[in-house]
Amino acid sequence: MLDPRPFRNHELLIRMHDWMTDPVPDLADAPLLADYTMGLDELGLLHLVGQVSGHPKLGDRWITTSPVWQIDPDGGYARTSSRWYRLARSFRETIASTDNTDVSDMQTKFPSTEDAITHLRYIRTIVERELTKRAN
Repeated sequence: MLDPRPFRNHELLIRMHDWMTDPVPDLADAPLLADYTMGLDELGLLHLVGQVSGHPKLGDRWITTSPVWQIDPDGGYARTSSRWYRLARSFRETIASTDNTDVSDMQTKFPSTEDAITHLRYIRTIVERELTKRAN
């Protein structure tokens, strides 16, 4: 469930919309996030958790990203509040490829890229609705 508080701030709504519609740049130098999974914070915003490499401030380590606003349907990249990430294999994909069925069956416990895209579409409809209300 989404907390309505972030959607009450007009400046934040504009930034959210910008993050959601930001064109994909050249990602050659973007940090790479591997063995990532997704989760929702207390406000209902999506974050990625994974092993980053090449991050300009954090180096190479496990991180939780700032909120995610775009994710590639093919799983190649994601846009967060702070930056773009290239995405390697997700944790869900890693465990799905194991021969141990007890482990591979757990993949359904982790959100998929499709789940994330559905959630982001929902957030985008709220952002656009709130911006339209304020414009009228």
